[in-house]
Amino acid sequence: MDKYNNRLNPKGVYLTVLKKQNNCALIYVYRVSHLKSDLKKECVKCLLSTYGYTDFSAHGAIEKLKEHFNTSEKFPHEIGLFLGYPPDDVHAFIKNSGRNFIFTGCWKVYHNEFEAVKTFAKFDKCKQIYCRLWKEGMRTVQQLTVAA
Repeated sequence: MDKYNNRLNPKGVYLTVLKKQNNCALIYVYRVSHLKSDLKKECVKCLLSTYGYTDFSAHGAIEKLKEHFNTSEKFPHEIGLFLGYPPDDVHAFIKNSGRNFIFTGCWKVYHNEFEAVKTFAKFDKCKQIYCRLWKEGMRTVQQLTVAA
């Protein structure tokens, strides 16, 4: 993990293990600047506070998320906020137990379907380009990582 962080941190990308179990690990890859920005939003703070979050620094919030992954019997669906999902959709997903959505793609959409469809299309195009470059051996992970 340190090897990847040493290479990617200068570009603003960080990796951390959220949970280890047997020979598997759930790794969270994030741009710290984006996470900090999201954690400043009142709607995000409000929703996270209902799940016991009190420290809204990037490090503090990630530590609480790790705690939820490692101590809770339920999956911590607030992770959507750490992945940049719209807070209204994260809240609605939790409230509806994943049902009653109006569209699905990278996440289940409950509000603003038009914007979500545009976002999913951008993600798909980016994924296609990056996968092609990776498969063709044209770029390393470090080269594919754009500084933000």
